[in-house]
Amino acid sequence: MQASSAPPTLLTREQLVRRLEATTVLVLAPPMTGSGFFVTPDTVITNRHVVEKAENGEVILVGKGLGEPLLARVAAVTPTVPKDSNGRDYAILKLQQGVAGRQTLAIARSVAPLEEVVAAGFPGLLLSNDSSFQALLKGDLAAIPDLALSRGEVMAIQNRDQGFATIAHTAQISSGNSGGPLVDRCGRVVGINTFLTVNATESSKAAYALAGADLAGYAAAHGVGLAVTDTKCGE
Repeated sequence: MQASSAPPTLLTREQLVRRLEATTVLVLAPPMTGSGFFVTPDTVITNRHVVEKAENGEVILVGKGLGEPLLARVAAVTPTVPKDSNGRDYAILKLQQGVAGRQTLAIARSVAPLEEVVAAGFPGLLLSNDSSFQALLKGDLAAIPDLALSRGEVMAIQNRDQGFATIAHTAQISSGNSGGPLVDRCGRVVGINTFLTVNATESSKAAYALAGADLAGYAAAHGVGLAVTDTKCGE
């Protein structure tokens, strides 16, 4: 784990979009699809529940930062997919070969209520209307679906007494966002989008991400030398 105390740079909207497009990928692990993000040139983080049924532990990664679909293998997963919302749900994917100079996302260990965040990923609701995704499924390897971005704020940081925190936020996510990054305005991962709750009676829902601090610890324990910072965005 490579800790950094350098002041983070607040990104413009255009810079943030470009960084997320370069680092966020669609994870194809039939029958599941999900999202993931690069933390080293050959390492992608996603949720365990996205890849748990992947045949032979192999998945396909698709994204604008790749140029073409690439094969990756599941290198590590948390022991089980939690039956409730209060559990770790991580997977580490390894490419057969890294690419020098590939953009990656750093992890931020600090996040605060009302902090602005952006969720990046490939929600199924939007993929169903994406002609590039349909072309990809038909074998067009040059077809790359559009990344979906949603802005919101941190509502609460829960469950810290369990050893890791869950971030409730207002950025819009749905099935398919699982495993994708929740980033601050400096382009650092504050959490990994994992689940949502829906209240049909009140016509409302809440989105949740597992906090970046715990994710960083899990990745480091499995030998992933990702970049981590404690400095708050905008300071």
